[in-house]
Amino acid sequence: MKYKKIEKLLKINICLEQVFVSGENNHINIVVIGDVFIGMNQVKRQQLVYEPLMKYFSDETIHSINIEAYSLKEWKKNKLLK
Repeated sequence: MKYKKIEKLLKINICLEQVFVSGENNHINIVVIGDVFIGMNQVKRQQLVYEPLMKYFSDETIHSINIEAYSLKEWKKNKLLK
């Protein structure tokens, strides 16, 4: 699955400011940034990101994903720490 397609799918289905997708073959790394994550724990954040991608797991287009989800404030803070 093309990374741009994943980015577009997530942006359409979730109110996100930014989406970064990388990886190798069907092992995908996703970083998503948006205030939609304010007040959510990590499990809820990951569930929100998984939902629009579920059909791609069932047909094995995607085998595994690693998700990092941040609010805008968390992203700015995290970016400064690196």
